Amino acid sequence: MLGRRLVPDLVCGTHCVDPALRVRLVPGVNLGEDVPLRAAATALRVADDPDRVVDGVLLRPAACAEMDGRTRAQVVWFRRKKELKVGAYVSEGRVLFRRSGKQREIVLVSEIPLKGAHNVENVLAAVCAGMLLGCEAQRVGDAVRNFKAVEHRLEYVATLNGVEFFNDSKATNVDATAKAIAAFPGGVHLILGGKDKNSDYTQLSHLLRERVRAVYTIGSAAAKNEPQLTGAGPLPPFATPANAGGAGCPV
Repeated sequence: MLGRRLVPDLVCGTHCVDPALRVRLVPGVNLGEDVPLRAAATALRVADDPDRVVDGVLLRPAACAEMDGRTRAQVVWFRRKKELKVGAYVSEGRVLFRRSGKQREIVLVSEIPLKGAHNVENVLAAVCAGMLLGCEAQRVGDAVRNFKAVEHRLEYVATLNGVEFFNDSKATNVDATAKAIAAFPGGVHLILGGKDKNSDYTQLSHLLRERVRAVYTIGSAAAKNEPQLTGAGPLPPFATPANAGGAGCPV
């Protein structure tokens, strides 16, 4: 079967990047190639967020809308903030799917067992996939309710003395870290650092001020992210795990 190119039944994309308008699907696959263009159905995210730079790459959510005219596949959208005529969206705390004039309620947002608005969008993409492949709405909803977080991605670990611990060690760039912080209303004790990717940590400043109680810096990035962040204005206290009880850092 060497030389044969497989055509997927469904392609799901969530972010577009310039200048090639590549949709991040799996490594080496983008909507500029023949395979996804011939997919039977394509689910793309409509722009709800502004353009932003992540680790030197410009993300253009609005560019996803430009894909509609570039593929021969049926395009079905998903969106978190506005209603859609076709696709999956959120309305009044409910995840809905609409197609061919019919609307199905899939699950309540409050029933999604994952934290963060970005995970609501992931659920919307999954709903599109399930419904387009012919699954019943009830079964799609049950799959969402019973889903367990993937390891290292805002994964719930344990509750000790009333404190919830979450492992988000897969958040290895500023954008992913921001989404993780935004998933909590406040009072966060954040372990921040690791290997520096030449990132601009000042993008986290407003979230640290609004939702984080203390920051514990680790790894080679610690020498950069603390002065870069504290130089952006008043922030919660910083410490290393070794001296977390000192330097005015609350525990």
